[in-house]
Order: sequence, then C-alpha cells, then structure tokens
Amino acid sequence: MKKLLLSVVPLLVVALSALPPAQASPRFRRDTKATQIIRSGAIPSVGNSIRATHYFDLKVQGNPLSQLLIDVPEGLMITRGIRVTNQSGEQVATNVTMNGKRATIDFSQPVATGTTIKISLQGVRTLYPNSVNAPTWLYPVYGRSVGLTADIPFGLARVQIYGGG
Repeated sequence: MKKLLLSVVPLLVVALSALPPAQASPRFRRDTKATQIIRSGAIPSVGNSIRATHYFDLKVQGNPLSQLLIDVPEGLMITRGIRVTNQSGEQVATNVTMNGKRATIDFSQPVATGTTIKISLQGVRTLYPNSVNAPTWLYPVYGRSVGLTADIPFGLARVQIYGGG
C-alpha cells in the first residue's frame, strides 16, 4: 500500500502542475460609463466643529447631468448652503432648493460628460452633538441626466468625522 501511495503522489503532483492556475476575475465590474462619487470628506474633520463643510467629488460620465439630489442624513443640518465648483475651482451656476432633508441642485447648463464637480455642503451642523462621538455620515446621492425624469442612484457619499479635541 505504501509503494502504491508513493508512486501515485508524484504522478498527481505532475498532473496538477500541468493545469493552468485559476485566475481571479472580478464578480462586479465598475461601469465606467456611469457617473460616480470619486472622493468625499469634511473640512475640518473633527466632530465638534460648528461650521464644517462636507464635500464630495462627482465624475460625470455617460450622459450630461441636469440635476442632482442629495438626502441629508438625520441628525445633520446645512446652515450656509450648497456650493458647486468645477475641476478648475470655478463656481458652477445652480439653483439649490431644500425640501425637508432633500437638497435639489438644478444646473443652469447641463454638466458635460468627463467633467468632475465638487459639491460642498457648507455650515454642516450636528443637531445632537453630545450623542455622537465620531460618526460616519452617509449621504445618498441621485441624479438626472438630460431627457430623463427618473432618479439615477449614484451611490453614498461617505463622510468620516473624527472625535473632537
């Protein structure tokens, strides 16, 4: 039995080494033709800031963007408005309205494909500062392309806040 095992093992090793290695293939592919949130953060990023600015960068891909919708998380309030700038830092002409916890940004001119814009939520105030130590705020972001009336989900803008000092 031992001789049989000793002769089969080398054959098995040779046979298995002839097989090509398994290649990892991604299960999910990022659609490069869809608008994406590419960066987010807060200035300053400490929890006890009174006038924080939460921001996220959006890379417009696919169709031009005509409208952006942002759901403000429960426990936050935007006190100084929303500013939109392009990759050169120039302000983009918009009309911003707040309806409860949803901000709607209508662009005067559609944002062209290939453009990256920065959305800055200014004067973000935590309504319950003593109950939250170092939260991560998640802003659901949706948009509408030219000619479409349905809200397209772009994802969650994740803003990490660190404990105040």
